[in-house]
Amino acid sequence: MAQNLDGESRYEIVFGETFALYSKEEYLEFMASFQVRFERNGRGRAHG
Repeated sequence: MAQNLDGESRYEIVFGETFALYSKEEYLEFMASFQVRFERNGRGRAHG
């Protein structure tokens, strides 16, 4: 049976452990498409 995790534990598993699998360069490459989308939607540059 699946364990019901609190928000912080779930966040750590979904994002922390997942993104830890990638190098900084791979993460920045992944984020680049979002930066383009934000800029084209008039939301400015994403922080990073």
